[in-house]
Amino acid sequence: MTTTGSFHPRFEPGRLELSSGVEDLVNRGQLNVDHYLHRHLRGDWGDIGKAAREANEQALRRGGVLYSSYVLTTETKLMIVTADSRTETAVLLVPTLRTSP
Repeated sequence: MTTTGSFHPRFEPGRLELSSGVEDLVNRGQLNVDHYLHRHLRGDWGDIGKAAREANEQALRRGGVLYSSYVLTTETKLMIVTADSRTETAVLLVPTLRTSP
């Protein structure tokens, strides 16, 4: 992970683990993981609901798993999950669930 400018993380990510799908997009130059990881580490949880945001804020204060979700396309989201121990952060792709019309 590269840091630039006035980047100030709210917590440490620990060891970074990328799923094979994320690695593939990064290697093809189609995904900048640093952008989303910086958002996650700053407490910008992305596209999650109010209850999940509040749970993340509580997890920052008391300990607990932190997660973020960022919509990449209409079919794919990037999920970032940091362990409650702050020793590991996983970055993975998940399909966007579609609702029936």
